Amino acid sequence: MVGEMLQLARRALFLDTQTFVAQREARDAFRKGVLLVVVITLLAGSLSFVVSTVKGFLPPRWDSQREEVEDQISQVFKFLPFEMDAETERMIAGSIQAGLDIGFEIAQLPTPLPRPVKGFLQALGGWVTAPLLRLGGWMGYAFWVLLVAKLLGGRATLSQMLGCTALYVAPQILTILQVIPCLGAILGFVAFIWGLVIYVKATAVANELSLGRALLAAILPAAVLIGLISLLVIPLVLLIVIAAVS
Repeated sequence: MVGEMLQLARRALFLDTQTFVAQREARDAFRKGVLLVVVITLLAGSLSFVVSTVKGFLPPRWDSQREEVEDQISQVFKFLPFEMDAETERMIAGSIQAGLDIGFEIAQLPTPLPRPVKGFLQALGGWVTAPLLRLGGWMGYAFWVLLVAKLLGGRATLSQMLGCTALYVAPQILTILQVIPCLGAILGFVAFIWGLVIYVKATAVANELSLGRALLAAILPAAVLIGLISLLVIPLVLLIVIAAVS
């Protein structure tokens, strides 16, 4: 089963049209799609699972972890879309520092399970639930893309759509190396772009649409979602800033 899924992923990576057509015509297209998503996601997260498990056996480095968090927070302040006066920035920074104090004190409290066991269970939980989260996102988004595709003249059934678009997950195998500093972000970006290209072709083949219409169907739901989130988040941020200043 794993070997079959890896072969399917390999053909999808090279945008083999016959592979997409075969997925569209297969009676078990949905089953194959689910298996592909699960297998690739588990393989992609396998190295992170091992690394996280090993880290559980190492003594914690609270100081370095705190410095890393503080550095990330300082970077956020640098890239805020608006200017903030010094006093307001100090107030917010003070609140964040207080939250960090509480958080790290809680993190250092003794736990019922030994730290290595706790680390292993957390790593295992994250590794096992990752395919479930990806399955939910893939199915939910495919429904909205199919809806847009139908409006543009698409003819795919939901099973055909899911069977074809599942191929987008193939490049995620690259993220098995995401534990490597710097390289992980680059590979994640490459996997995303490559996956988007596969998703557009899958939408085109499944619905018998042109690539232009398939691209529109693939990105429109995401664009609408981002727009709605922006409409909600920007006023909320402004209210927080106004409240902090006043």
